[in-house]
Amino acid sequence: MPTYHLANIVDDHLMEISHVIRGEEWLPSLALHYQLYKAFGWDAPEFAHLPLILKPTGKGKLSKRDGDKLGFPVFPLLWEDPKTNEVSRGYKEDGYFADAMVNFLAFLGWNPGTEQEIFSLEELIAAFDLKKVNKSGARFDPDKIKWFNHHYMQEQNNEELADIFKNSKAELADIDTSYIAMAINLIKERATFVSDFWDLSHFFFVTPTSYDEKASKKL
Repeated sequence: MPTYHLANIVDDHLMEISHVIRGEEWLPSLALHYQLYKAFGWDAPEFAHLPLILKPTGKGKLSKRDGDKLGFPVFPLLWEDPKTNEVSRGYKEDGYFADAMVNFLAFLGWNPGTEQEIFSLEELIAAFDLKKVNKSGARFDPDKIKWFNHHYMQEQNNEELADIFKNSKAELADIDTSYIAMAINLIKERATFVSDFWDLSHFFFVTPTSYDEKASKKL
């Protein structure tokens, strides 16, 4: 018997795990795990197996390679492979808000049964029910998480966004934070990430070095 299964059962028992929620690829191991609990004379925890997260096309399990190929992260934080030194982008470093990420992930394979899509963490805890988890796999939609991020950005305090923006651009080091917040208030509706702010607002902070001659003639 592979030692992993034995270690898995013993570890969960000693940690007093009451519920095991894992991917559906572990279903073939369920009978073995139950037999191990029975052999030790231990009460088995409640088991739930969730559908897999699928590629954006809906065909096949999502992998790191899909993110690299299609231009979106698959790790929460930037990660460097210790063997190959290959660096993989993270959602945090790419400018996604934690609340947006949690809200998006909650809807992968689960639905509250209503039209509501924006949930606080407290609302998700209150509404979540394993009985409402879909049996089929959930397609990963990179555009949907951007939609969530855009929403949560609009909810952010302008002064807090100004601090993040100021720390990300050397050109803003000597500019008053309240002035930056004023500029953000004018343009953030068109932004999805803080990294979008500079292209939308740089003319508030630096003198333009070029201009559109055709547009100037219309003034």
